[in-house]
Amino acid sequence: MIIPQSSFDALIATYHENCVAMIDNYFGVNCKLTFGTTKSVCINCNFNPITKKSSNTYKTGGPIVFDGSICPYCDGEGYTSLETTENIKLRVYPNRKNWLKIAIPATVKENSIQTIGHLRDMSKCRTAKYITANTDVSGHVVYNFQLAGEPIIHGLDKKFFIAFWNRFDG
Repeated sequence: MIIPQSSFDALIATYHENCVAMIDNYFGVNCKLTFGTTKSVCINCNFNPITKKSSNTYKTGGPIVFDGSICPYCDGEGYTSLETTENIKLRVYPNRKNWLKIAIPATVKENSIQTIGHLRDMSKCRTAKYITANTDVSGHVVYNFQLAGEPIIHGLDKKFFIAFWNRFDG
């Protein structure tokens, strides 16, 4: 039996719509990717380019007014560090019995997770230092994970990915 191309295209479109809905509407949870810190010149004090530190004088318009002391915003360093993060939605599977049955291209430890996400987020996951899974419960528990290996492109239309993450305390 030969399946007409139009029927095949309709099948792929239906598959894609359902996979998107499973991530975005039904089973996906909010996760935070953390990429590391960026260093920037303090916005509260005047920077001394010779010493490469704060001059410990207030910069007009800064958020915390101070006089004759160490800058309270940067503690006299002249720089502040800001953690770069991004929130994405992923399907998160903490229980191995619910994982998709595929060859695992990584060393996966106990307390690991499998995630499924949109292909557009795969490179973000690859460059993140770690992920905080299910941030909606972070007021109660925080689970951080590091990528265990290369993510795998997944799906009939190759528009999704699967990744494995090992839990760590950090």
